[in-house]
Amino acid sequence: MQAIASYDSNLPLMLLAKGDNHAEQQMADAVGINLLFEAFADRAYDDNGLLLSRDIAGAVLDDPQRILDQAMLLATEGQVISHSGQRLRIQADTLCVHGDNPESLKVLQQLRHQLNTIYNVQ
Repeated sequence: MQAIASYDSNLPLMLLAKGDNHAEQQMADAVGINLLFEAFADRAYDDNGLLLSRDIAGAVLDDPQRILDQAMLLATEGQVISHSGQRLRIQADTLCVHGDNPESLKVLQQLRHQLNTIYNVQ
């Protein structure tokens, strides 16, 4: 964070969103930089609100409906359902959908449509 503050304090730093981003925000405030917290629509979360290790089966979501459902839950309620089924709060500013899934474009189009409908964006 100090390096970013020294380089350009207007440049936001993007970090992994968690249930509680307070400690990271305090550090950023102390050096005068802005943070963006990113959540992942196509990754599974553990019960601590962290990304499930890619070494564990199911860590990368590949079902388009499941990705869309998680994206909508993150975008509208700030929550995810963990790998074990727990509902967790995730404080996120941005949402990532990886482009290496063949269904990514379709998911993003559906996500945009649903969010535009919810928020009356034309």
